[in-house]
Amino acid sequence: MIVIYHAANSLDANMIKGLLEQYNIRAFIQGEYLQGGAGQLPTADLVTVSVLDEHQIEAKKISGASKVDIMISNQEDPSEVDLYGDNDRDQFFRTKMGVIGSTYTKAISEKTFLKSTTSFSGQNQKTNHTLISRHVDSTFTTNGSSIDTVLKYVLDSTRPLLAFWFTEYKISNYTAINKKFSKKNILKFGLSTDYYMFNFKDSIDNDGAGNFETRWDNQSTAIMFRPFIQWKHNFSEKTTMNIGLHQTYFSQGNAYSYPEPRLGFNWRVKDNQSINFGVGLHSQIQPTYTYFYLNDTCSSCPHGKTSSNENLGLSRSAHAVIGYDRSLGDNLKLRMEAYYQYLFAIPVSKYDTNSLSMINVGSGFSRFFPGPLENKGTGTNYGVEMTLEKRFNKNYFFMLTGSLYNSVYKGSDGIERNTDFNGNYAVNGLFGWEKKIKDRNTIGIGGKITWAGGKRFGTVDSLASVAAAEVIFTDDTYNTEQFKDYFRIDVKLNYKINSKKRKITHEIALDLVNVANIQNILSLTYVPDNPNS
Repeated sequence: MIVIYHAANSLDANMIKGLLEQYNIRAFIQGEYLQGGAGQLPTADLVTVSVLDEHQIEAKKISGASKVDIMISNQEDPSEVDLYGDNDRDQFFRTKMGVIGSTYTKAISEKTFLKSTTSFSGQNQKTNHTLISRHVDSTFTTNGSSIDTVLKYVLDSTRPLLAFWFTEYKISNYTAINKKFSKKNILKFGLSTDYYMFNFKDSIDNDGAGNFETRWDNQSTAIMFRPFIQWKHNFSEKTTMNIGLHQTYFSQGNAYSYPEPRLGFNWRVKDNQSINFGVGLHSQIQPTYTYFYLNDTCSSCPHGKTSSNENLGLSRSAHAVIGYDRSLGDNLKLRMEAYYQYLFAIPVSKYDTNSLSMINVGSGFSRFFPGPLENKGTGTNYGVEMTLEKRFNKNYFFMLTGSLYNSVYKGSDGIERNTDFNGNYAVNGLFGWEKKIKDRNTIGIGGKITWAGGKRFGTVDSLASVAAAEVIFTDDTYNTEQFKDYFRIDVKLNYKINSKKRKITHEIALDLVNVANIQNILSLTYVPDNPNS
């Protein structure tokens, strides 16, 4: 096995922005650098149209695509190791996404208005893996009186190994009505609706005989409703309370939550100081693809398998937070916060006793292949944060944020462990300086410094890893170890050109990513010793 590093020292010169503003119609296009492959530039648009004084419609759009190919078959030097791929296959990754939406606002009366936001979004992930077979060939060259041996990979054959196509579309609507009864009392109620359309396909040829095993084959729909009601009461000019009820229903598995109370309180102690407090219950669905993984034998089902997780319930949590804000001047603000979060009804293994928990999904790049699960896991997050922020003034701004926290969970075995996200501390610094030149143009420099606790891992089970062809940690040591701290410095230089005549702003920027070139360890990956050699 080898250690995979996440490190970058790249120059980003394609962050070119254009901004068009005329009357009440605005639009912008922003490019984003995609390291490791060529990507289509994401685009975004914003259009605002005032139909009448009491009506307003706003439309937005953003889209993008990326392409990453990791070609192991092109390697010739046996000593070369690709840090981002497996050394026995070529990997081809394609992703697309897009969102378009509009917001409609209407004044129903002097004290009542309606706001409705509708959007359509879609995302697609397409991946193919091609297994390669190769051997090492030796050649001899003379160098004066000595003979040198040159080792070189020779490609023998390739075959399709796996492919998946995950597509998800979603139509969303959020509608709320605000009713002001008096200066002290405001009522807000509404409904959030999400309609999902799924198309998940995945198959793998493990034995090399062309017998592809289907792991996902789902085309279905689901709908989620989230009604809410909220009352805002101003006890005085310095004291405000928000109290409400929220509920969630998801048709996939007929999952629902009971009405969830939430309370927020803000007290402005002095003109430059305030204390806030909040508590509440929350619910969320699982990553949608995990509902449909074919993990259970079924003789009467297509492909001879079915999913045992289609009826998973919602994950739930109870939150409590208290914060203190203080203005240290016209442009300097200090914010401190302490929080506690208890998570319950987290999916864990149903029949096996182990450390697996859905709470860790999303900590890496790999998909989750769950066996039968049930909503019986728990987790706890708590910590403190402090932020010092200087707003842009006298040509510069900065923000410093520090956090100390702990994040633990229990799987089906009831043993408390660190979550994959438990780095225990994080410090971020952000700064920017900008100066006007040539009347309307500006030049600027900015940067970001990140220092955080390393990712968690455990002792590798070598035999299980070889059998599974991926890293498997021993259950009793899962997440007991920690990589070294993560540290990264990014710097950005930019030049803005403002056109008064055409009302256009162009920005040309150069991003220097990880300028210290520090190799931060991301994860461990399984690499067989000299495969096919």
